[in-house]
Amino acid sequence: MPVRPFHAIVAALLLLLPAAACANRDNQRTEGRPSWVGPPAADAANPRDVIGFAGAVSGGSRQQSFGDLDSLRRCLAQPGNVCTPRGPVTVAPGAKRLMMAGNVTLDGRGMLSLQCDSYCLELRQGNNVIRGVAMAGPGPQRTLWPDRFPDADCTNPQSPKNVSGCAVPIHMMNARQVLVEDSDFSKCGNKCIAIDSTDAVTIRRNRFADSYFGILAINHEVNGPPMGLTVSGNVFRSVFRRSARVTGPYLMHEFANVMTGRCPDLPGGGFGISAVGDAQVIAEGNVADPGSCAALQMSDFDDPKGGKAEGKGRILSRRNAGIQDNADAVSATVPYAPPRLEANAALRDAITRTAGMRRP
Repeated sequence: MPVRPFHAIVAALLLLLPAAACANRDNQRTEGRPSWVGPPAADAANPRDVIGFAGAVSGGSRQQSFGDLDSLRRCLAQPGNVCTPRGPVTVAPGAKRLMMAGNVTLDGRGMLSLQCDSYCLELRQGNNVIRGVAMAGPGPQRTLWPDRFPDADCTNPQSPKNVSGCAVPIHMMNARQVLVEDSDFSKCGNKCIAIDSTDAVTIRRNRFADSYFGILAINHEVNGPPMGLTVSGNVFRSVFRRSARVTGPYLMHEFANVMTGRCPDLPGGGFGISAVGDAQVIAEGNVADPGSCAALQMSDFDDPKGGKAEGKGRILSRRNAGIQDNADAVSATVPYAPPRLEANAALRDAITRTAGMRRP
């Protein structure tokens, strides 16, 4: 598999880093913070191994193919499978979400499209890889459950209440080690990716377009150690809010992403990177085009499910283009050697060329 231009840039920069700055590929916890132990021999030599928080993910190992919704559902339910389509496949799970067992890889190979009316993919165990899939909402003009969500407007939302009950292509809950890469998300309805108390997640080289919300990660364990999320190499085009947002005890490292497209003129105003209620963010090497939804957003948050997330979210924003600098104190550290990228036109072009699903 050829190394993509963006990865070549990252590889060159990583080679400049001192070896002592690099750490191990297994995420561990030390004193309640993410840490990294041991030598990462492959990281500098092969940029595809620079995964971030999901560095220990492996997914499945047993090759299985599918050709329709039922066979896809069966494949995803078996731990250890690598599920690949036999040819171009479009499925619509409807109200019955696709449950993904632990230790499973879904490799759409650029031939799988999911049409989402509700939750599409559900992950509740971990060690999962999702790649090469196109996922789109919003399904019906109104939710599948209009009695429960009378304000829902899944195709033309004007406020957060309008997306309640709408599509969520990927939802992960209480899992660990998840990698989502090389996929397309468009007109998601609600959030494109919802991460609920799931640790060691990496979302890289995807394309998000024309959605009210992008990515939300929330940790309900308000008294526990911070969970980790890496967001890198993605393109967010006309995503109104949350590119991405973390809430509660999370550390998000967001680097080398592009925010582009016109920011929709909707009530309340759009924003990009967001930290809420004790969440911490390191944002660096990102590029935002003029007029895109790229404002930083920090606020307090009360979590009715798990207690109160004390304090205001913190963002350390540095070496970005088109995104304001912000010097909040971030106490947690990323468990790998982050590349020092120059946020310029060349990096922007490399990211936009390499993000998203590759069709055969």
